[in-house]
Amino acid sequence: VYWLDALGPREALAQLAQTPDVVAGLLARLDEAQLSRPAGDGGWSMRQVVTHLRDAEGVLRFRVQLMMEQDNPTLESLAVFAWAASEGERPATTAEIFQTYQASRGQSLALLHSLSPEGWQRPGRHKEFGQVTIQQQASYFSAHEQTHLAALSALR
Repeated sequence: VYWLDALGPREALAQLAQTPDVVAGLLARLDEAQLSRPAGDGGWSMRQVVTHLRDAEGVLRFRVQLMMEQDNPTLESLAVFAWAASEGERPATTAEIFQTYQASRGQSLALLHSLSPEGWQRPGRHKEFGQVTIQQQASYFSAHEQTHLAALSALR
């Protein structure tokens, strides 16, 4: 899985830090109807992409916390793709979803900034990918977001 090819900590932090700003720019000046319009090919709307980014961000933060607190924890595979399509109990607006994503990202960045060089190498065991480090998880989620930035840009 090439997304696990580890970026260096500085590069991962930089990419993870800039993504919310890029997303904000892509959402700017669009109303809720535009943000909720499905892609022409039946794919996700911008709102659903932002929801997915928010949900995936929560997974990243949870995993980093778990890997910092436990020795080699098991990392569950979660259905974040299904969550994005589900509108149950979602905030009323895309802006509110984005704000939650942005706040969670700030918490993740604070955790990652607190790591020593050795801390980036703390392992966890992913059921699908096997042994992974915090650095690989940060790299994975950073690469994952890049694909969704392209989707948001195309939808705009």
